[in-house]
Amino acid sequence: RRLEGIVIARSWSLLEYNIPRRRLSEAEQITPGFNSPTVMALEDPEWCAVRAMVRRGEAHGIMERLESIGASAIIETRIANCRL
Repeated sequence: RRLEGIVIARSWSLLEYNIPRRRLSEAEQITPGFNSPTVMALEDPEWCAVRAMVRRGEAHGIMERLESIGASAIIETRIANCRL
């Protein structure tokens, strides 16, 4: 199971970004996550933060799509290990 987690993790990245709340449904269509994205409130009620797993090979294109709908502070983090 440990080795499987490492092998699976090589195919995924974690994207984190801020998005205007009014555009959240569009963003969720772009980054549905593995099961579902994590959505967190920000201090500014008009914005939220999203965290979602994406296929590593698709990350750059997804980042561009997110930026086109108003996302900012888009960060890609490589995943070293996971349990899916």
